[in-house]
Order: sequence, then structure tokens, then C-alpha cells
Amino acid sequence: MRTLLDVGSRPEPDRQRWLTGFEAGGTEGAVKRRSRMELLARIAVLYAETLGDHDQVDKISRAFGYSIDHVPNLIREARRAGLLTPTVRGKAGGAPTWKAYHYSKGQEPPELDELVAEKLGMPLAQAKSVLREMRGADMDLDEVARGFEAMPARNAERDRAARVASLVTRRRIEQLQHQLDAGLITPEEWLRRNQEVIQEMFEKGN
Repeated sequence: MRTLLDVGSRPEPDRQRWLTGFEAGGTEGAVKRRSRMELLARIAVLYAETLGDHDQVDKISRAFGYSIDHVPNLIREARRAGLLTPTVRGKAGGAPTWKAYHYSKGQEPPELDELVAEKLGMPLAQAKSVLREMRGADMDLDEVARGFEAMPARNAERDRAARVASLVTRRRIEQLQHQLDAGLITPEEWLRRNQEVIQEMFEKGN
């Protein structure tokens, strides 16, 4: 498998392009932000690829032309930007997120609520509501994003089925919340059953 290490050290003009922006539309600030996110995303991917290597920091330093002392700051920045999954404070670990894989390929990731609206054929406001419920159910939104992105485009007939499935899912999540509030189920049972509901929605969508 070809990794970022296969590229070797970046020549200065290429590194400068990473730092100052790409050939893209938008304001200078937006272009610089996207450029920075793409850089951090590639660092996040290489960080995950080299976890456990005794010379991990040196590999990242050589690949992107930063000093060894500055590499930990870049890893922290990537994690704060949502490009690496959380880990225990002070402990190495984490994987590139859905956003990181998009940025590392030079792609702007779509907004999650817009993705949900497109895949389920529902209004944007309703998609936002579905995501609020998923957040409230402590769902892993990175996995949710990957699941929705993997869903095929829908035809008109499947759009209606998706809307019905979404309403059913919403009601089931609300019922589980009521049961938790009433002390009828444990938090562990509540989380497990919420995950089953969302997984079932994905399976029906496919």
C-alpha cells in the first residue's frame, strides 16, 4: 500500500503551496483555511499510519518539512480541528476522521446535515433534527457520516420509503429516551438500542 511516506520530503515550492492555498475559488482567508485543513488532514493520516513506530515524529517531520519539536503541535491542531478521533488526554492514538479523508484527498467535505438531507430525501430542517437526535443519543457522528456517504443515491420511490423510515427512527429514539427518563432501562441498554435503531435505518436505506 502506498502511504504518504512514499512521497518523501516535499520540495519547498510544494510546501509553500500547502501553506498559502490552492488553486480554488473563495476569499483568500477561505483558501488559506482549506489549505491548512488539507495539510493537517494529511498529517493526521500519516500520524495514524505510523502509530507505534519509534521514529514516528521524525517521519512526519521529514514528510512535511517541519521541525521535530513542532510536530506535536501539529498533531494537537489536527485533533482540535476534528481530523483525528478523540483519545485519552496525553495518550497517543486516534484515527483519521471522515473529514480528514476528504481533506487529505483535496476535497471539501459536505456538511453532514446536507448529506443526510440528500441521502434520505428530506428537507434540510428535518435532517438537522435527525442529527440533533443522534447527538443526543451519543452516536458517533463520524461513523454516521461514513454510513450516510456509503448509501446509494435514491430514486423517487425510495425517497418516500426513506422519509417513512426516518420518522419511524425518530419516534423509536424518542420512546427510548422516555424509557430512560422513567428509569425503565439502563443507560447502557438505552445506548445499545439507539445504536441498533440507527444501524437498522442504514440497512434499510441500502
